[in-house]
Amino acid sequence: MGDGRFLKKRVKDARWRKALVLALESDPPPKRAIDVGCKDGEIGKFLIEAGVETVGVEIDGENARLCAGKGLAAVQADVSRGLPFGDGMFDLVFAGEIIEHIVDTDALLAEFRRVLAVGGRLVVTTPNLVSLENRLRMLAGLYPIFADYTARGDNHVRVYTGRALKKQLAEAGFAVESHTGSFVPFPPYYGLKRLNVSLMGMLSALGTLLPSLAVHAIVAARKVGP
Repeated sequence: MGDGRFLKKRVKDARWRKALVLALESDPPPKRAIDVGCKDGEIGKFLIEAGVETVGVEIDGENARLCAGKGLAAVQADVSRGLPFGDGMFDLVFAGEIIEHIVDTDALLAEFRRVLAVGGRLVVTTPNLVSLENRLRMLAGLYPIFADYTARGDNHVRVYTGRALKKQLAEAGFAVESHTGSFVPFPPYYGLKRLNVSLMGMLSALGTLLPSLAVHAIVAARKVGP
């Protein structure tokens, strides 16, 4: 069920499709997963359909309730205060677009490592500060996308490059196994969204070939040691 061709038919967003492939095609395949910051349960649904026993964690109570309609049991909790699960309970932690919202990312990664069994896999996606569009924006003196300058609402409080994310994962006791990118659009992405969507197959391939220029960094790493 983790086959990329299956996911291509079901998951249109290149970021989530590539992250799910990394999550599901690990060796050995995952049996029990946690989707951290699971939103309305869409990713958890795909993990469950692939035969992975999955639970979700979501700070928003309404989103946590919506997960039930997709077959995902979700716990309402603030992940910045820790995960409400025992040590070594999972062999997959899926963390999609969550790390950039956390102030103490070292503590977050320590929690991911704690709940993973030895050899378990962590998959992280996050906006890429040095995407092609951001490089061009900063050359033009414009503020980069996805890098918020206030702490209001659900804003980003951390920004990453793929290289920085891999460095932090290694420092946290993970062995980095894969780094890919979502897609490399024609900038500005939102100004030319219709064009970019129509060419997404090619742009997604560019994200795989040139991950440092992609909109999102997608990294898979494995827990090593006790």
